[in-house]
Amino acid sequence: MNNNPGYLLICELVFQSLIRPTEISKLRVSDVDLEHKVIHLDGSITKTKYSRKAVLSDELIEILGRNIQGANQDDYLISNGYLPGKEPISSRMYRKTWDKMRKQCHLPDTMQLYSLRDTGIISLFDNGADANTVKGAADHHNLNITSIYCDHVDDNLVEKVRKHSAKF
Repeated sequence: MNNNPGYLLICELVFQSLIRPTEISKLRVSDVDLEHKVIHLDGSITKTKYSRKAVLSDELIEILGRNIQGANQDDYLISNGYLPGKEPISSRMYRKTWDKMRKQCHLPDTMQLYSLRDTGIISLFDNGADANTVKGAADHHNLNITSIYCDHVDDNLVEKVRKHSAKF
């Protein structure tokens, strides 16, 4: 937040809205719908080629509101300086910034920018979202892909099973 607030937006979009870094690099200001708290992703820019709406948290709405204020609707959401502009920056640039930040924070090399998306998916499960909801939010083709994220250890498993168990 202090050193690169524009880059924080990218990290938040990957973690909270589950938008892939490559998809972020193709977003336009016009794709942001602050009123309905979503970002529209056209199938032409998504990995799966399906259009979808990525949900925005209140925190992201605030950050995006500041970020796009005064920007043209045709501008790319992320351009030079991690602000809206006429030219997109490639997702490779995101990764370079991530690598630099990761080293400064002494995070392992295995932790990539895309890892934030994986963590966001696991967090949805941990917070009680059902598999179909996670599948849709993550833009997965099928539940087999989504189920890969279910294999993490959940320290609260016993409590969750008791809470959601049906009565006989």
